[in-house]
Amino acid sequence: MIYLVDANVLISAARTYYRFEWVPEFWAWLAHHCASGAVKMPIEIFEELKAGTNDGENDALYDWVNTPENKKNILLPSAVDIDLVQHVLDVGYGPNLTDVDTQKIARDPFLIAHALSAADLRRVVTLEGKAGSESAPHKRTIPDACDRVGAISCTPFDMLVALNFSTNWKKKF
Repeated sequence: MIYLVDANVLISAARTYYRFEWVPEFWAWLAHHCASGAVKMPIEIFEELKAGTNDGENDALYDWVNTPENKKNILLPSAVDIDLVQHVLDVGYGPNLTDVDTQKIARDPFLIAHALSAADLRRVVTLEGKAGSESAPHKRTIPDACDRVGAISCTPFDMLVALNFSTNWKKKF
C-alpha cells in the first residue's frame, strides 16, 4: 500500500502535535517510510506544500522537505494522467466548475487522480473531513471527491496505525 499524503498532513503535524523539537522520532519514521515507498507525495502537492510552509513560522518543515534525500524519497515518481484529473474534477467535484471553484479546490484533484491511477494500491491521506455529497462542488472535500470517483481516503491516524508508528519504531526494524 502507498499512502499519498496531502500537504495539510505534514503542515499540521509540524505546527501542532508532531513538532520537530517535540517528536523527532515521527520525522525519522516518516523519512524511513518515504524511502521504503510506503509514503509518497505527488509533485503537485509537494509544490503546494513548499508554497505553504516557508512562512517564517514553519521553516523546519520547509527545510525538512527540501533536503535532497527527503525530497527524493517523498516524491511520487509517476506523472499524473490528465484525463483522470479531469474525471476527478467532473465526477468528484462536479461539471461546469467556474475558475473561482477550481481555485478553491486547488491541487486536490491531482492527489486524487494519482490515487485513482492505482486505486487498489494507493490511499489518499488527509485531515479533511467529509462535507457531504450534497455540498456545493467547490465545498466538497478530498474524502467527498474520493467517494464519488472510487478512490480511498483515510486520516493520518489511520496511516499511523497501518504503518505501526511508535516513538521506538527503530527497535522494530
